[in-house]
Amino acid sequence: MANYRKFNQEYYDQLEEQQLDPPHAIELARRAARVFRRVYEFDEDETVVMDFACGVGLISRELIPYSKSVVGVDISQRMVDEYNRHALSSFLKPGGSLLVIDLLKDDNLDVDNLFPEHREHDIVAHRGGFTQIEIEDAFVVANLTLLEFSEGIKAKKKGHPVTLFIAHGIKPSVG
Repeated sequence: MANYRKFNQEYYDQLEEQQLDPPHAIELARRAARVFRRVYEFDEDETVVMDFACGVGLISRELIPYSKSVVGVDISQRMVDEYNRHALSSFLKPGGSLLVIDLLKDDNLDVDNLFPEHREHDIVAHRGGFTQIEIEDAFVVANLTLLEFSEGIKAKKKGHPVTLFIAHGIKPSVG
């Protein structure tokens, strides 16, 4: 079983961009979501979905309008990263806003000392925060218009100053 897990993880981690959401997989996800909605009564105010083996989230994207929230879980970190990348924008309605608050990257911070749990437990993929350029690029990839990027909160962590940024993006309206 350990080898199966390892090979599965390695396979999905190395997929090329064009292999992530081919048209036939998108159509299959639409059909699967229709079947799920037929056999289960989704309530957008109550239903919480866990998309196990979520891949890039094709089925999640189809179910989110009918659900309160959706969480994706996958053996491949690459798939989870892609899932999260698409969740910036695919779950927003046209004209909808995305607000992000996170640690502003500061090369002078010893993030391993300030946030040892991130390294020890491997719980944060972006240890050290983000730069403005990284957020701008992420918004472009997610097809969002960045309306604002600014310092949101100044705080201290173990006596060292840290800054959290706020980013506000909007999904373009259709038409």
